[in-house]
Amino acid sequence: MAVPMSLLPKPAAAPFTSFRPSVAPPGPSRRPSCYLSLSVSCGPRDNRGPLVRGRTLSTEAILAVQALKRAAGDAAAAATRVDEVVSRTLARLIKSDLLAALAELQRQGHCVLALKVFVAMRGELWYRSDYAQYAQMVAALARNGMATEIDDLVADLLEEVQREEIDGNVDMRGLARLLKALIAAGKGKAVKDVYRGMKRRGIAGDEYLFKFLGKGLRRLGEGEAADEVDRDHAVWCENGGRLGASAVRGEQLYCLQLSCFRMQSQSVPTNLWLSSTNAYLARSKDGSVGFSMDSAGSETKTYRFWFRPVLDVAGGCETAISVPL
Repeated sequence: MAVPMSLLPKPAAAPFTSFRPSVAPPGPSRRPSCYLSLSVSCGPRDNRGPLVRGRTLSTEAILAVQALKRAAGDAAAAATRVDEVVSRTLARLIKSDLLAALAELQRQGHCVLALKVFVAMRGELWYRSDYAQYAQMVAALARNGMATEIDDLVADLLEEVQREEIDGNVDMRGLARLLKALIAAGKGKAVKDVYRGMKRRGIAGDEYLFKFLGKGLRRLGEGEAADEVDRDHAVWCENGGRLGASAVRGEQLYCLQLSCFRMQSQSVPTNLWLSSTNAYLARSKDGSVGFSMDSAGSETKTYRFWFRPVLDVAGGCETAISVPL
């Protein structure tokens, strides 16, 4: 007689261990070949790139570049719209974003827009004269055949460094890059101006700079300037890495006269004019300098400035400036 299935005893339930993961036996673990090893790295949530100078552009820099290119594409009011973008958009960028936007415009060949950004960068509070940035700008202008803009840029650089204080922290690598970029662009006069401005600031240069500068000037047909560089190189070697006072005396006097006349032409108060000029004299490292005052009448006073070099005691130079009372 068959027993109904409902009357058969039910098997005992297995203990609640079937859902636990099985423990692998000791020994080397074996993983199926279908498994892939993935590494996950977390980045910044706002998609901002690293705060260093490079090719990585942040979202703000990309939007600024696109806004400038759209504004320049409107031929009817390109100049006005570009100026509006520069004043509104670029003013909000931090230093790294502004440098990245400038480098990207130079890479794409938009040199007119790059000049706009460069001028805006020079107006920032954190800006100091950067020879490397000028070298990149000169190279970009040379690639696009903008020779006149290179001359204007060099003139702005010389005027800019003239206003800054003279110190020993000079970017020699950036200065060498700038001179090489000017030589590659065929700008012999600009190379001479930058070199003489370098001498006026008391920058001695180095062995590498003297060698490629002399060869580059001769390649551009500037034989006299190349001979001047060779003479300065010989003096530099004799004096242990310094140009010496006799080599820069005339340039120092020119710089002194230029500084004095510039302060005088700007109608600066006499006490401020004297303190600024005296500060310039105190920064000279190539000789003894000073000034004296002679009363020339009731309306003017004459201040005599002199420069006496250390290496050439018999030499010296003097200039007189009349300042209205």
